[in-house]
Amino acid sequence: MEHVGVSLGMPLFYNLIIIEFMDSLSNYRQRALQSLEGNWGNAVIVTVIYLLIASIFQVGLESVLPFSKDISKLSGGLLSILVLVPIGWGFLVYFLRLVRHEKLGVKDLFAGFADYARVLLAMLLKTIYILLWTLLLILPGIYKSLSYALTEYVLLDHPEMNGEQAIRESMRLMRGKELSLFLLGLTFIGWAILSIITFGLGFIFLIPYIQTALAHFYEDAVKEDRGAIEL
Repeated sequence: MEHVGVSLGMPLFYNLIIIEFMDSLSNYRQRALQSLEGNWGNAVIVTVIYLLIASIFQVGLESVLPFSKDISKLSGGLLSILVLVPIGWGFLVYFLRLVRHEKLGVKDLFAGFADYARVLLAMLLKTIYILLWTLLLILPGIYKSLSYALTEYVLLDHPEMNGEQAIRESMRLMRGKELSLFLLGLTFIGWAILSIITFGLGFIFLIPYIQTALAHFYEDAVKEDRGAIEL
């Protein structure tokens, strides 16, 4: 009878763990909406500007460069990297600053240019590492992209760190949290489908929503790490 009681209790135990886990993921989305309350306008404007710049460099640049087709592709790709990488970093940390209730403006989108070399090298190194892992197998590439996911935020909080150090710090903060981040991303799939149905217009609201949730994820990872160190 004792074994029967244990066997009956285990599914309930696992169900409680799953419920608590899903509640924690839902909590990130709720906190993201709270942070965006009163800030949706600026968040959408920054997102639209970022998407427009990305579109110009990724689609339109090749056609206006006065070179042959192959050279234009190469030149356009290189110029896109040099410009979009620091802007992409500025876009991510914009939402971390929003979560921290810092004073924000469109100029923060271009903050990466103030620390250009460090940001560019760190983001290129992160991309190279992910590509190398992906060449081995898809799953290791996905795992490593999750493990490196906090690199941009670490660069902001630790100006003394270079790219390699920021990546390693991201790995340390993410240890044991990869699945949580992966599942958090999956919770936005329904919204992504709705955004596609609206011919992409929904993404100007979904992208800030996701980025704000990720910023809260980073903040919790840092707080948890500080708590562990104090213990």
